[in-house]
Amino acid sequence: MKLKLLNMILSMMNKTNNNNIIINNTLDSLMNKKLLLKNMLLDMNNKKMNNMKRMLNNNNMNINNKLQHLNNMNNWNTQIYNYNKNMEIMNTMNDKLINKLLYKMMTLKLNNMNINKIIMSKTINQHSLNKLNIKFYYYNNDINNNNNNNNNNYYMNMMNKLMNIMNNNMNNNLCNILSYYYNKKVTIEPIKLSYIYLNSDIFSKYISLNDMDKYNNGILTNYQRMLNNIMPKLNDHNISMNYINNINNINNNKYNNMINLLNNNNNINNNNNYNNNNNNYIGNINNIY
Repeated sequence: MKLKLLNMILSMMNKTNNNNIIINNTLDSLMNKKLLLKNMLLDMNNKKMNNMKRMLNNNNMNINNKLQHLNNMNNWNTQIYNYNKNMEIMNTMNDKLINKLLYKMMTLKLNNMNINKIIMSKTINQHSLNKLNIKFYYYNNDINNNNNNNNNNYYMNMMNKLMNIMNNNMNNNLCNILSYYYNKKVTIEPIKLSYIYLNSDIFSKYISLNDMDKYNNGILTNYQRMLNNIMPKLNDHNISMNYINNINNINNNKYNNMINLLNNNNNINNNNNYNNNNNNYIGNINNIY
C-alpha cells in the first residue's frame, strides 16, 4: 500500500511539473510576442518621426526666410518676424503708409477727373532680416476702350514711367527712399494682370466700381452680364478652335513636307533614269559605228 501511495504521489508531482513547464513555456512565448510587437511599434514610430523630420526640413529649405517657418504669417499680406516689438509696430505702420502711397500713385487723376482705369490689389510686404519686397498686382480697366485715346496713351506712359522709377537703380528712386525708413534694402515688384479673375482683391474692386443704377434689369442681371464678360468660359470655344486649327496646320505642314520629299525623291530617280538611258543610248551608237 505504501508503494502505491508513493507512486501516486510521484505521478502527481510529475504532472504538476509538466504543467508548470507548459505554463512557463506559454508565458515565455507570450512575452516574446509582446517584445516583438513592441519592437515593431518602435520601428514604425521611428520611421514616422524620420519621415516627419524629412518633410519639415524640405519645407524649411523651400522657404526663403528661415525665421518664418514656425508662424502663420506667411498667409497674410504682411510677412514679418521681429524680436523687437517696437520695430514690429513701426514696420507695420510703414507698410500701411506705403500701401496708401502706392495706391495714390497708381490711381492718379487726369484733368481733375478720377477715371479709375487702374485697379490695384493690396500690397504683400515680405520682410526678411536685410530685405523688404513689396509686391502688388494691378489691372488696366480701360485698356480695350477706344475713347479718349490721347488720355489713355498719356496715362499708360505715366504708369510706365512710374514703374521705371520704382525699379531703376537711381539714387532718388522710390526704393532707395523707402530703404532709409526701413533700414534695409527695399524692392517693389508690380505685376500686371491680363485678367481680372486672377486676383480676388482686384476682382471684388472691379465689381464694386460698376454702377448698378444704370441698368434697368436689376442687379442680378447686371452681375450675370459682368461675370459672363469677365470669366473665361466664353473663350472656351475660341481656345478649342485655335487648338484644332493649330493641330490641322501642323498636320498640313507634315503632309506637305512628306509630299515634297516624295516629289524630290521621284525627281531625283527620274533624273538618274534619264541619265542612265542617255548613257546607254550613246554607248549603243558608239558600238554601231
